[in-house]
Amino acid sequence: ETHCVSTSSPRCPGCEYWQMLPRSPLRAATGAGDAPDGEPASRGLTAEVVVAHCKAGHMDWLPAALEAIRSRMALKAVTVVSKCGEKPSRGALPPWARVVVARNVGRNDHTWADHIARNYDALADVVFFLKDTTFEYPIPELRDLVKPMSAMVDEVLEHSFSCSRRPQWNMSLWHSRRDLWKFSLDTYTPAGLQAAGRAPGQAARRGAARSPKYRKALLDFGSYLGHIFSVHSEAGRMLRHSLVPVCYGGSFAAARTFVRSWGPGTWARIAESMTRGDNIEEGHFLERMWAAMLAPPLPEAAEERLVRHAGHSVALPHEAVGQSYLGVLKSCCCRGDRYQPRLRSVARLLPPGRRPQPPGWGQPAATAERWAEASAALRAGGRPRLSVALVTHSLDADGAPRYLLALGKQLRDLVPDGAVVCLSPTDGALRRHFAAAGLPVAVAPELAPASLRELAALPSWGPAMVADLLHARTGIVPDIVVWNTVTFAPAIARHDRHCLGGPRFLWVLHEYEIAWEAAADDGFWYGKVIPEIAPPKSRRTVANADGVIFVSDKQRKLWSRQAATKFFTLRGFAALNELPQPAAEGDQGARRRARRLLGLGEGGFVMSAVGTFCQRKRQLWMIRVLADLLAGGHDAWLLLVGAPTALGGSGDGAYADAVRTQMHAPDVRGRVKVVPWQGDNVALYVWLADLHLSASSLEAFPLNTLEAMSLGVPVVATAAGGTEEQFAEDPRTEWMCVKNLNSWGNFAQTVKRAHTEFLAGRLADLGAIQRDAIADSGPARFQRDLRSIVEDLVQGWAEDPFRWLNFC
Repeated sequence: ETHCVSTSSPRCPGCEYWQMLPRSPLRAATGAGDAPDGEPASRGLTAEVVVAHCKAGHMDWLPAALEAIRSRMALKAVTVVSKCGEKPSRGALPPWARVVVARNVGRNDHTWADHIARNYDALADVVFFLKDTTFEYPIPELRDLVKPMSAMVDEVLEHSFSCSRRPQWNMSLWHSRRDLWKFSLDTYTPAGLQAAGRAPGQAARRGAARSPKYRKALLDFGSYLGHIFSVHSEAGRMLRHSLVPVCYGGSFAAARTFVRSWGPGTWARIAESMTRGDNIEEGHFLERMWAAMLAPPLPEAAEERLVRHAGHSVALPHEAVGQSYLGVLKSCCCRGDRYQPRLRSVARLLPPGRRPQPPGWGQPAATAERWAEASAALRAGGRPRLSVALVTHSLDADGAPRYLLALGKQLRDLVPDGAVVCLSPTDGALRRHFAAAGLPVAVAPELAPASLRELAALPSWGPAMVADLLHARTGIVPDIVVWNTVTFAPAIARHDRHCLGGPRFLWVLHEYEIAWEAAADDGFWYGKVIPEIAPPKSRRTVANADGVIFVSDKQRKLWSRQAATKFFTLRGFAALNELPQPAAEGDQGARRRARRLLGLGEGGFVMSAVGTFCQRKRQLWMIRVLADLLAGGHDAWLLLVGAPTALGGSGDGAYADAVRTQMHAPDVRGRVKVVPWQGDNVALYVWLADLHLSASSLEAFPLNTLEAMSLGVPVVATAAGGTEEQFAEDPRTEWMCVKNLNSWGNFAQTVKRAHTEFLAGRLADLGAIQRDAIADSGPARFQRDLRSIVEDLVQGWAEDPFRWLNFC
């Protein structure tokens, strides 16, 4: 039988913090336990007190605290650092106490680090770091956790460290380092204002109004630590242990031996990192690091014993406890030494060298050395020894998967043969195109959005799990995983960017509605259905990607303010050798026969458009233009490709109904032809037109307009998103890009001007100008830019200064 109990229970050996630690260096140095009766064994030790002062009053507790310290040690110094303009009461201070007025930045964490950095060579044997609110904390349930000063003195002498506050809810001090270092806090209100907010009436609103603006960190927790521990030997100390203690509340006592085990440069960097403001996220990072840096570490055997009893008790981000106490061991599941059934769930807490692994697990991915070799091969013009997995949300949709196909072909020529594979949650029409390009496709149902979200929520989710999953489906262990489209945000959000043992994640975004300011006409944007890209989670999600590729500069600019990782623009292209043969060769006989087959007039003016029937694509605009042309006595037709089908997308139901109604209206009846997309190349239909249209209100970088231009079919399009980037600055054709997105009149006027050019026999010449203009942005440019992106990323991964921050 398994018994899960509080970590403070004696029934669960291994959860008590101190019982497994070695003898304190302080007691060893003073011969504690051998002193004569009545004589404090630690009398030869010196102590000092550093107080972070901000509030008027809050110092009445100090005399009694100093007396408790004097009873055991020689009190060397008392320093009060005043940061908020409120002078401390001299009545509570010894006459010889030193008061330092400092700039109000970084709260108490800056005070501690700055004091250590400035007094590194003159610290006492024991240093007490105490906030002025330690014993008068405004939140009652946390104030009740504070230990008496006498208990802190005993504890620091016994174990070289003492936290002023006991863990809340009888949880452990121990945290899974792997999870703890992923902590982030999107908003924070100081404790005093939280307490005020509990009062009735207007207190909550007044407190919120007085709250200093909270500022998110410039780096995620892991990168912040990489900045602090720039000395690799120091970083190695942190990485040797899977469990680290955390002291919440900000007040503690530490032995000089452990404080000085970190170089003065480290303390100076910590102090400097706290100067960006007062209410900053870095302070919450550092609160979770003081004990890990200054308390004695667990012996290896004790750590393994504690991990064995941890069960499933690690607090994770989706839990209420995990919001503040991410990674804490909440309880022990005691079963003697018969812990093997739970080993797989907790083994991830142990370092890789000590982690039991079932057969077939833990497939190796690129190491730092392998990235260095790959970087050298790329610089030399060779093919790096890397493998790539392309993950698509569908093999049926036309735009994003077809872009991924082009990307895969270029990567195929960049890495060794057989090293690029594709995965999709379902099979589809484009599979044969991938196979024909030498890109094998594996169907992995677990990559469907709902299934993937469940997988990503598992504690074991991470690069190693992804590598195992993809290896099981494809037979290769990918070094790079390319996630194609915003639908894979959950996978990116839970990625361990600093994990050396798993693949790198490259995220390709095709959607334009990735920010609320780019919402569609009906108010939709992807943050409404994918919370990982909505504030406040979006910045952290982006930071977890190893690189993000956008398909246009305009789309990339939407996320420019949260560029916490490397951003690239890689515009798509339409290669003639991938287009249907009759269209690519310009077979006019085949073109005439196809137009007759669809019921289009041979000599009429044919306009085409691609897209499901939806408000964003604005097919009604095109039908209105067609009606105007017909009303003027012209022979005009409209060919709509990609109407609502199971393959082409569902479209907007109400809007699609309006389109169907309008296309059967008397003024256009019989002149609108609809071709549902069936997985074939839409260029086959675009080629039949005299003018291709795009009236979209939102586009990232549409492929269908590129295909039309590549075929020499002239294009009139609204300047939606990245569409404008497809139009070269040529005075002969720049008028064909409609700048005013909201004006049907401007769009209609531009289409009618194109019709005039058609009647005059000049429209085909304009199509040739557009075709020649985009020729420079074709496959050669795509290949060149992609290679540059891969070189940049691989070199960065090989030289990553944080590469030793291996969270796995």
